[in-house]
Amino acid sequence: AATATIGTSYAPSSSANGSTINGAAAGGGSSIHPHVAAPTAGANTIGPSEEMLKLISKQVSVELMASQAYMAASIWFRARNMDGMAAWMLEESDEERGHGK
Repeated sequence: AATATIGTSYAPSSSANGSTINGAAAGGGSSIHPHVAAPTAGANTIGPSEEMLKLISKQVSVELMASQAYMAASIWFRARNMDGMAAWMLEESDEERGHGK
């Protein structure tokens, strides 16, 4: 299928059978959310921009990496019988994971 550049998004302009949804092939879509049709140039769209979706995705990744770091610290403390610190790090890990939801 041919591709067309739309801002920072790359979305198919047509599918093999010629069916399109908002300029994206059925089942195609934005680079972040392939199940959501990418907007056509100049279309009135509702929802976050591709740039905003990328920034949100990056922030979710940061939150989940922080959760993993706290989890690793919890395991380290638990292995050294520092149960209070281990519990605290586990709580922090849960909090960061919640931010990523």
